Amino acid sequence: MKFLFLDVYNNELKTVEANGLDDYYKLIGCRTIDIVHRKIGDIDVEIIVDDEGALVEHPKVSAVDIVGDVALYGNLLVASGRVNDGELTELTQDEIDVIMENVTEVTTKFYKKPFRIFVEMDY
Repeated sequence: MKFLFLDVYNNELKTVEANGLDDYYKLIGCRTIDIVHRKIGDIDVEIIVDDEGALVEHPKVSAVDIVGDVALYGNLLVASGRVNDGELTELTQDEIDVIMENVTEVTTKFYKKPFRIFVEMDY
């Protein structure tokens, strides 16, 4: 299935193929995941996120909400919000295009080199 993969540690944003938990863990680089429903722009998405992403020293922000507060940390896999019989579905190109309009680069106190994050995330 096609996902949008945000790798904040290598500053990459690209489409990837992933098929199940083993792929999710390998791509995100974590031990535990969570799947959360959000909006990016006006697109409903399901986001696979490192469930412990905020628990590391100097976590790296990956998304901020509509008022600029941190929403998520660490690497993310983004699927369509169109869930089919409880299963994630892949993003369409139109969904990817809207999501890409809601990406910016930031720096932080601990990460001086600009890196991409999602903005305008809503619940």
